[in-house]
Amino acid sequence: MRAIFLIVLVPFLVGCFEQAAPTPVEIQQYPATWTPAPTPTNTPLPPTATLVIQRTPGTFPTRDPNARILPNTPRSGIGVAMTLTNETPNILAPLAARANVIFTDGSMPIPRGAFVFLNVDAGTLGAAMPLAPQYAGVLYENAAGSDADALSAKRAALTPRLVLASVAVTDTATIEKLAAVTDGLRLENFLRAPEAPNAQFKSEAEWKADVDTLAALSSNVTGIVVTNTRLDAEDKATEVTPEQWLSYALASFLLGASNSHSFFGFESPLAPQVLDTPLWNVQLGSPQAQMFKQNNVYQRRFTNGLVLVNPSASTFAFALARNYLDVNGTRVDQVEMLPHTGMILLNVE
Repeated sequence: MRAIFLIVLVPFLVGCFEQAAPTPVEIQQYPATWTPAPTPTNTPLPPTATLVIQRTPGTFPTRDPNARILPNTPRSGIGVAMTLTNETPNILAPLAARANVIFTDGSMPIPRGAFVFLNVDAGTLGAAMPLAPQYAGVLYENAAGSDADALSAKRAALTPRLVLASVAVTDTATIEKLAAVTDGLRLENFLRAPEAPNAQFKSEAEWKADVDTLAALSSNVTGIVVTNTRLDAEDKATEVTPEQWLSYALASFLLGASNSHSFFGFESPLAPQVLDTPLWNVQLGSPQAQMFKQNNVYQRRFTNGLVLVNPSASTFAFALARNYLDVNGTRVDQVEMLPHTGMILLNVE
């Protein structure tokens, strides 16, 4: 009985005492400005952009057998033309591999890789001509008096072979006539009068006329143009060296040549070894403008350098706007241009 009383009394006593209030819990609400959660959806996403090229299966196009293929200059380099005949010194044979265009009478072995043209006298223009497979075309020499219609007909008959004509650089009337009916021209006596002594140079006006003729021809992007400067084999005068003539003629060529079918030719019978030169390996890049005259010399800027020519009989010295390197790697910040000289400078890396 006593145990039952205690059990009943304990809950009664607990209920008579005040219990502590529970700690309130703060409920945070999302602000009204908040974007509500996205509603689930089963709508698929749009497709991503996809390029679909449809092509009808078939054979690949074949090259047009009548398409003429023109020789090109090396990328960023200098196009070289060389003449190989039975009179060519043996020292030039190893250098023939460097040439991009070769003219020959057929008496010399021809290296592979070059465009080879067979030299033919223009007097035989009307005769039939079987052309061996190794030849890319023919060069008609002494073509000044040739009939334009006959040249045009020969060009059509030899397609896709190429037909070039040889003409004096000063004969501008013939140049204009023959350029329209051939694939290109070789400009003879570039910078030199025929049979002139090696120490004799054209006047500045005559020099500029030659360079302007070259520039006008090479403005045609589909025409081949070759310059040919040849020293007198019998003139042994030493006051003007073949090295001077080579750098002068090459720099002058670079002032005028523009298209990728322009080639420089130079012959020095008394000193053929001058053609073994680092000039052929110069990487000038592309011309950035036409030639201009500044500090009394003619100049032309290229992506990788600068070309200078002094065609006058005076000497000029001046400082350059920046540092350059000559072809031997020597740093140059000022130059002295002697009479009738040319200079090729390369940018300092």
